[in-house]
Amino acid sequence: MMENGTTYLALANSKQWIRAVVLEAEEILKLHESMISLDRSHSFKAQADSISELKKIREYYFTIALSKSRKWLTEATEYDKSLQKIIDLIDSDLPHIRDVRNMKEHEIEYFKNEGRKQPHFIKEVDADISGIEGKIVSDATSTVVLGDTYLVGGRLNVQQAIRTFSPLYEVIEQKIQELWDKELEELDDKLNNSNKG
Repeated sequence: MMENGTTYLALANSKQWIRAVVLEAEEILKLHESMISLDRSHSFKAQADSISELKKIREYYFTIALSKSRKWLTEATEYDKSLQKIIDLIDSDLPHIRDVRNMKEHEIEYFKNEGRKQPHFIKEVDADISGIEGKIVSDATSTVVLGDTYLVGGRLNVQQAIRTFSPLYEVIEQKIQELWDKELEELDDKLNNSNKG
């Protein structure tokens, strides 16, 4: 039905991965909260280990979702140049998406000191974001929590991702609706013209 299915595909995939970013980010924060509220009983270690494993899994999918959403938005920009503003916003708010995703994906190479961007694997993080002065060091596979700020790979601010990506879902949904409306209008015009002839 749609003449420009590639535009729809790019927008629909963008929307899907934007949603995944927010869902994974929220899940990470819920798991972190559950870790904080664990009681110090005899089963504490087992519970903490289980939550830590789940957080690491969610952090991995979070970085994948960030990367996929940005890639699909870039593809959608080929059809709608106005989306470049969204990509610029993401790059400004979360500038390390590609590096953290690649370093997490190739963590074994980085741990063997064989990563393509090895000098960037370990990074100093300003502790100032939490009101604490100084710097800490983190590799791209670690988690840093400074006050209320949760940093995946010591670089990707989970709370910032929620603030940035939450409104984007509706923006892309509106673009999809506009595309459908345009296609339906064109189809109606074709049908009306064929009925006249």
